[in-house]
Amino acid sequence: MADPPLTVNKPSTQMANQVMSVSGTATPNTKVTFSGSWDFSNLSATAGPDGKWGANFMAPDTAGTHTISVSSSDATTSTTFAVKDDQPAKDD
Repeated sequence: MADPPLTVNKPSTQMANQVMSVSGTATPNTKVTFSGSWDFSNLSATAGPDGKWGANFMAPDTAGTHTISVSSSDATTSTTFAVKDDQPAKDD
């Protein structure tokens, strides 16, 4: 059976400054690294024997559309997701 391709599942809409989870597949027992359109880098996870990986980290602190990229030794992929402001609307 062929190894699963490198994938990243599209995260649901996130709240700013909250812990978010990302998961996907890769070649079993390989390291995957993450980078984002916001200020974080040097995060990684290792795919299990079944090729599944997952990671938790802080969502961006600004609302809007953001990108997360995932790389392994043989591939790179990315996805976008939405972030909502974590502050309630103020009454005037």
